[in-house]
Amino acid sequence: MFFARDKNLFDLLLPHYGDDALYQVQDAFTLMDLPMPEQMEYRDTTDVGAMVFLNPYGCTVRVTNRKKLLCETALRHPRLLQPLGTFPDTILKIDVYPGIIPLPSTAPGPDRDFFNDFQKCGLEAFDGKTVNCGTIGNGYIVMFDIPGVQKADDDIKDEMIVVPEDVIQAQIYSHLRVAFAKAVKKQDFQPFWELCSEEHTRGLLKSNWMTTKPDSMVDIPAAAYERRLVQHTGLNRSIVATHYSGYNLGALL
Repeated sequence: MFFARDKNLFDLLLPHYGDDALYQVQDAFTLMDLPMPEQMEYRDTTDVGAMVFLNPYGCTVRVTNRKKLLCETALRHPRLLQPLGTFPDTILKIDVYPGIIPLPSTAPGPDRDFFNDFQKCGLEAFDGKTVNCGTIGNGYIVMFDIPGVQKADDDIKDEMIVVPEDVIQAQIYSHLRVAFAKAVKKQDFQPFWELCSEEHTRGLLKSNWMTTKPDSMVDIPAAAYERRLVQHTGLNRSIVATHYSGYNLGALL
């Protein structure tokens, strides 16, 4: 992944996916009452997608190339960070993920149980490095870079993959998933964002994936987009805790 400076999100993705896909992304942001990210307000991903960090809510919007992903069954593996909600039937995969705590950069990496849980299902976390993993509320290690998991063998067919039930994440985030579903149905995301803001205050959801040291590759685009959120007319400013003060964002233009 790299830090996108010179293009807004629409212009970055348009040459790769076309008008229909990008209008769906734009519609999703509009429904969520979020402005489309401009330059410096998102982080590119290696699968030609993007991550948009929502500091005040402790969440991240991820736009992912579906062709780079496993089958739907494999994507439900409990060791993969599961979204709070997904926009259905879109060309690109558009998800809202909970912010979590990354593993410290000095950590040796996920434990053997982490990798074994994938291998039991015929999967391999080939990119299961410390930088791609983190812990949810109870210390359970998950991987948040979903394109970093693949089938352990090319001969493994989709129907052969069976994953265990995701009990842990379901228990922790179930109320937020229900709120997301209601937001989509009612076409009103304000109650969902207010609930996320409350859980961010309580510590369940984390800003910027809760980075442990300054990192312009994450913190600067997160701070830049947060400034846009505060300026956005549809945002309930009373629930926003400011994180972007101290960043000389104008110097990066």
